[in-house]
Amino acid sequence: MKKVLFSILFIFLSLLLGWPLGYTYLKNTYPANGAQLNATHTALSPPNKSPPKIGIYLINLDRSPERLAFANKSIDQLPYAFTRISAVDGKKLPQAYVDSIVDKGAFEVYTGKHVERGTIGCSLSHIKAWQAFLASDNDFALILEDDIGFNAKDMQDVIAALLDQLSLWDLVNFENLHRSLSLTLAQLPHQYSLELNLTSVTHAGAYLIKRSTAQSLVDKALPLRMPADHYFNRPWELGFRFTSVKPNLAEQAFGTSIIDETRTKNHLQYSPLKRVYIKTKRIIVRVQSDIMRFVTTLKDYFTHNLKG
Repeated sequence: MKKVLFSILFIFLSLLLGWPLGYTYLKNTYPANGAQLNATHTALSPPNKSPPKIGIYLINLDRSPERLAFANKSIDQLPYAFTRISAVDGKKLPQAYVDSIVDKGAFEVYTGKHVERGTIGCSLSHIKAWQAFLASDNDFALILEDDIGFNAKDMQDVIAALLDQLSLWDLVNFENLHRSLSLTLAQLPHQYSLELNLTSVTHAGAYLIKRSTAQSLVDKALPLRMPADHYFNRPWELGFRFTSVKPNLAEQAFGTSIIDETRTKNHLQYSPLKRVYIKTKRIIVRVQSDIMRFVTTLKDYFTHNLKG
């Protein structure tokens, strides 16, 4: 019996470390035919904008004017060009279109659930924001979701400090869901710090991004294999440094998120054997991804002498 259990354990560990599922999960992605998103938007430029050019890209559903009004209270206090991104309403997407831009099998393995329309709409909205940024002449983008609140002075001061330390970051997340294991890169104004994430951090309610980083994300965006904010956690595949400001510089402050409002009990409805197969692959993907994130980020930290 012990030999059988040992054999099962050996096979599982071999698959876990050797079956290349989580190492290059985005490697073979490609732009789905006809899936280029329409990045039309409404842009307003404030006076006295000076280089470097920073643009705000606010993701907002057409059916949520109250959220737009809420977000504008903070945005109006910042001296950056403002662009409203008309968010993709996942509930209104034709099924054929969803099928064309989502890798259903990979998405289910990664999330452990069937594809949810709210998550797809949110992810596509962020892709629209990246595309709109790249179509502009802005050097940096502050991308916001419309339920995010923040102190405008703190935000402006922290961004100014980050622009003086461009070599330390490629994408800075201001709203982090998890308390990740991280390494401090620099101290920032108002007792904030810039942290390099060794473990997974999700949420994309507010983040600062460079043009090169946005291009890397767009190049790998479709078909969707995971929610957009999870792309940030794959620096070894996307080639950029993912950092966070801690404590959170921004927080969800307007009611329930649209994704949470549309979320349903969405567990996989497959045969027991297929569910076991998907869950096994999911464990392998997550563990391999965690290993790669930790090792490559730690290597980056010491190789480039990032210690603050």
